[in-house]
Amino acid sequence: GRSYTYSCRTGYRIVGTAICRCTTTGWATRTPTCQRGLCSRPDSVRYASFRPYSRSYAVSATVTYTCRSGYSLSGQSVLTCGADGEWSHDEPTCARVVVKCPAIGAPDNGSIRPTISQQANVGTRVLFTCNDGFRRNGSRDSRCQSNGRWSSSVPTCELVTCPIPVEPINGGVTPVQEQYPVNFVIWYTCDTGYTTADRKDAICRPDGTWSDDAPNCVAITCNRPDEIAFGSLTTAGDNFEIGETVTYICNDGHEIVGQDVLTCTNTGEWSHDEPTCTRIIQCATPDEPLNGGFSPNQPAYDITEVVTFTCANGFILNGQSQITCQDTGLWSDDEPTSITCNRPDEIAFGSLTTAGDNFEIGETVTYVCNDGYEIVGQDVLTCTVTGEWSHDEPTCTRIIQCATPDEPLNGGFSPNQPAYDITDVVTFTCADGFILNGQSQITCQDTGLWSDDEPICDAITCNRPDEIAFGSLTTAGDNFEIGETVTYVCNDGYEIVGQDVLTCTVTGEWSHDEPTCTRIIQCATPDEPLNGGFSPNQPAYDITEVVTFTCADGFILNGQSQITCEDTGLWSDDEPTCDGKIIQCATPDEPLNGGFSPNQLAYDITDVVTFTCADGFILNGQSQITCEDTGLWSDDEPTCDPITCNRPDEIAFGSLTTAGDNFEIGETVTYVCNDGYEIVGQDVLTCTVTGEWSHDEPTCTRIIQCATPDEPLNGGFSPNQPAYDITEVVTFTCADGQNVLTCTVTGEWSHDEPTCTRIIQCATPDEPLNGGFSPNQPAYDITEVVTFTCANGFILNGQSQITCEDTGLWSDDEPTCDAITCNRPDEIAFGSLTTAGESFEIGETVTYICNDGYEIVGQNVLTCTVTGEWSHDEPTCTRIIQCATPDEPLNGGFSPNQPAYDITEVVTFTCADGFILNGQSQITCEDTGVWSDDEPTCDPITCNRPDEISYGSLTTAGNSFEIGETVTYVCNDGYEIVGQGVLTCTNTGEWSHDEPTCQRVIVPQCASRVSPANGAVSPVQASYDANSEVTFTCTTGYRLVGSSSSTCLSTGLWDTEVPSC
Repeated sequence: GRSYTYSCRTGYRIVGTAICRCTTTGWATRTPTCQRGLCSRPDSVRYASFRPYSRSYAVSATVTYTCRSGYSLSGQSVLTCGADGEWSHDEPTCARVVVKCPAIGAPDNGSIRPTISQQANVGTRVLFTCNDGFRRNGSRDSRCQSNGRWSSSVPTCELVTCPIPVEPINGGVTPVQEQYPVNFVIWYTCDTGYTTADRKDAICRPDGTWSDDAPNCVAITCNRPDEIAFGSLTTAGDNFEIGETVTYICNDGHEIVGQDVLTCTNTGEWSHDEPTCTRIIQCATPDEPLNGGFSPNQPAYDITEVVTFTCANGFILNGQSQITCQDTGLWSDDEPTSITCNRPDEIAFGSLTTAGDNFEIGETVTYVCNDGYEIVGQDVLTCTVTGEWSHDEPTCTRIIQCATPDEPLNGGFSPNQPAYDITDVVTFTCADGFILNGQSQITCQDTGLWSDDEPICDAITCNRPDEIAFGSLTTAGDNFEIGETVTYVCNDGYEIVGQDVLTCTVTGEWSHDEPTCTRIIQCATPDEPLNGGFSPNQPAYDITEVVTFTCADGFILNGQSQITCEDTGLWSDDEPTCDGKIIQCATPDEPLNGGFSPNQLAYDITDVVTFTCADGFILNGQSQITCEDTGLWSDDEPTCDPITCNRPDEIAFGSLTTAGDNFEIGETVTYVCNDGYEIVGQDVLTCTVTGEWSHDEPTCTRIIQCATPDEPLNGGFSPNQPAYDITEVVTFTCADGQNVLTCTVTGEWSHDEPTCTRIIQCATPDEPLNGGFSPNQPAYDITEVVTFTCANGFILNGQSQITCEDTGLWSDDEPTCDAITCNRPDEIAFGSLTTAGESFEIGETVTYICNDGYEIVGQNVLTCTVTGEWSHDEPTCTRIIQCATPDEPLNGGFSPNQPAYDITEVVTFTCADGFILNGQSQITCEDTGVWSDDEPTCDPITCNRPDEISYGSLTTAGNSFEIGETVTYVCNDGYEIVGQGVLTCTNTGEWSHDEPTCQRVIVPQCASRVSPANGAVSPVQASYDANSEVTFTCTTGYRLVGSSSSTCLSTGLWDTEVPSC
C-alpha cells in the first residue's frame, strides 16, 4: 500500500510513472528513468531552411540551416540542443550574395560569343570557335558557376596542317614546303613523256587530310588517226610512240588539203589535224558590172582564185569588191552593183527638214528640235560611199536647271550660284555651336527640283541630367547651352561619389555621368560589460571594424567574444556579459557492468572521463565525455550491453537446427544438410567475444552417383552394381567388340549405351498411350520416318518424328503423350495461394488472397489453359496506405479536411489575418503513410525595430512591434526631418515607409549693407539675420533719395535697394 515518488534533477525530465505503489504482487509499475530536457523548434530564418524539422529535439540533437541559392550564411549553421533545453547558438542569418565571374576573352586565332568585356553573371554561357584553318583544343563552351569561376578555361586554337603529300610514280608535287595549311592547293605533275587522266590538284581540308590522292602517271602514246574520205593512211599500227609519223595519200582526181605527214607529239596528240582529199573544181568567168569591170579576166578559175571588181569615176560598188572561186565550182558572192542611202528615221520632239526617200553619195539631210529642246548629236547627216549615213540620228532633250536653294540661319552652302545643272550637288554647313537638322547634301534632279528640302541649323543643347537618390540638382532649367554647368549636392549624412559639376559639351552630352550619394555609416561605441572590457575603444567605428570583449579573472564571457560593425550602422550581435559563476560538472553515473576514470567529486571544464566495460560487454554510446562550459557533460553516459551474436544465415539444401535470434558468448548453433546432400565447412559455429561467429556458414553439396545402365540386346556390361561413384567405369561387350562408358561429375555417363546390331532394319515402335503413329508396319527400312500424334488434352513428350538409322535403331526414343497440366504458380509477397496442389489439369483454377491491410493488384483467379500456361501472371499485394488527419495550427486552418488521405493527396495550410506560416504551406501524403513535412504553425506577424538614424533618434521603445503599432523619429536641434517621421507596422511584417533622415537646417543671412555715397548705414556688421533692419542717413548738405531703411528677408536678400544722397 505504500508508494514512492520519483523526481529528476534540473535539466532532466521523468520518463515513466513518477509514483510507484507496492501491491500484493510487487511494485505496480517499473522504475522510471530521467532523460535530459528537450529543446523546442528553433526560429525560422528568412531565405533559409533547416533540417530535421520537428516539434521538439532531444539533448545533443542538431539542426542544420541552409541558405537558398544565391545567399550566404552568417553565424552558426549547426545548432545543438543543450541539456538546459536551450540551443547552443542563435539562429544564423542569410544575406544575398552577388557572385560574378571575371571577364573572359577569345582564344588566339578564334572568337568568343557573346563578347564578355566585364564581369559576368552566374549562369552566363559563352561559346568558343576557331578561325578557319584552326582546330579547337579544349572545351567548346564555358559557364559562369555559382563559385565565381568559369566551368572551363579558354581553349587553344591550333593550326591545322596536312602531311607532306606523296609524289606520284613518274611524277612530282609542286610546291614543296614543310607545312601545308588548310585550303592550301598543291599540283601534281607527270614527268616528260607521261600523263594522267586523274585530278591534278589537291586541297588541304579542314580535317588535315588531302582532298585527292596522287594521280597515276602513264606513258604518253598517240592513237591511230582517223581515215579520210577519198584517201588512205599508208602507215600500219594502232599506237604510236612520241616522234613516230604517219602518211596520208589521196585517190586519183583528188588533191591533198592540209598536212600529209603527221608526227606524234609529247602531248599524245598528232602534230596536225588529218588532211582532206578535195575534188579538182573550177569556176566560170563572172558577169561584168555596168559602169565597172573586174580582174583578172580569164576563161576559167581554180578553187580559191579571187576576182576583184572596180567602178568608173562617180560610181561606188554595191556588194562585195572581191569574190572567191569555191570548191562547189560557184563564186562566193554575186557580182556587185552601185550604192545609195535610204531616208533616215524621224526623231521625238524634232523633225527632218529634207524631202526624199533615196539619196546619192554626198547628199545631206538636216534635223531641227522643237522650241524648249536642244539637239544632242549631229544635226546634218551625209550619205557615204558605204550607203550608210555619216552619223546616227540626233535626239532632242529638254533644257532643265535647278534654282538657288535657301541659305539656313546660322549656316551656309556651297557652291552658291544663280542656277544649277542636273546632277550638281550643294553642300550645307552650320556655324560652331549649331548642328544640321536635315540632309547635308542635296542634288539637282532631272525634274528641275532638288533631291531634298534645305536643312536648318539648330543650336546644340544638353537635356537636364537625371536627379540622384539622397541628393539633388541645384541648377534650374531643362535645357542647357554648350559650356553651361549643373551642380549636384548630397543630403546631410551622405557623401558624393563621382563628379559633382557637369559641363554641357559641343556634342550635346554632359562631360560626366551623374554622381551618386552614399550614406556615411558608422557604429556607435558599444556598452562595456561589468567586470570586463573591449578593444579597440573609440568614439565611432567604420563598417567591418571588429571589437573584441574580454572578462576579468574569475569571470566568464556569456555571448559573442567579437562583434562586427555592419553596413546598417548596427553591431552584428548584442554586447556579451561577464558572469562570475564557477562552473563544474557533477560525477557521472557509473554504467552497469562497467566503470569510468578518473572518478572524483567534481570536474573542471575540459576535464575528460573515459568509460570501459567488463569482459563480455560492449559500450553503447560515447567512450569519452567532456565537461563543457555549461556545467554539463558533452554526452550522456554510455551503457554496457552484453555482447551477443545475431542468428547466422540459413543455407540452401540444409537448415539451422538451433532456435533463437540472439546468442550469448560461447553458445553454439548447428547446421544439417537435406537427404542426398553433404556438409562442406564447419557444421557447428560458436559465438565469440567479438559478437562474430567462429566460422562462416557451411554449404550443402549434392552427393552425386550414377544409376545402373541398361543392358544392351545381344551384349552385356561389367561391373554390374546398384550405383556407381564419380569416375567409376562400366565396360560393355557385344558379339563383335566392346565400348567403354565413364561416370562423369554430372552423374551422367560419358556416352549413350552401345547397341549390338545384326539386321539393319528398325522394328515397329511402341504406340504411345493416348496417341498413335503412322505409317504403322511390321518393319522399317533405313531413312524411313514415323510421325507421332496425341489425342486432345495430351501433349507429346519427345520427338514428333523419328527416323530409322543405319544402325537399325530409331533416331530417338518413342515419345509419350502426357496429360497437359500447369505447375503450381509462385507464392506472392504479403498474400497467399488458397488452392492446394502442385499440378493442375486444364480448366482448373487457383485463387490468391492478400493479407489484411493489403489489396490485390492484377487477376486473383488464374485458369490452367490448354498450353500448360496460366491464363494470367501472378498478382501482387500492395499495402493500403493512407495518412491521418493533420493537426490544425492555432490561428489557422487547412483544406481539404477529411478523416483520411490517400497517397499523393495534398493538404494546404493557411493562417488568419495578422499571422504568417512558419513551415511548409503544403504537405503531401507519402507512400509510407506519413506526411512529407510536419504541420506548420501560424506565428503572429511582427515588425523588427527599425534602424536608428544619424542626427536623430527613435523615441518608441521595444524591439518587436505588432501590426498597426507605430514608431516615431525626432531630429536633434538644428536638424529637420526628411521623409516620414511616423512609421506603421504593416501586415507584411514590413514598415510602411523607409527610415527618414535628419537634414541640417540652414538659416539664410543677408550680406553686409553698403553705405550710399555721401552718406552712412547703421548698424554696420558683416552679416545680418532675417528681419534685421538698417537705417540710411546722408551727410549735411545732401538729401536722401529712396527708402531710409531696409529689412533682411528670410530669403537672405534685402527688401529695398541702397538709396542715394
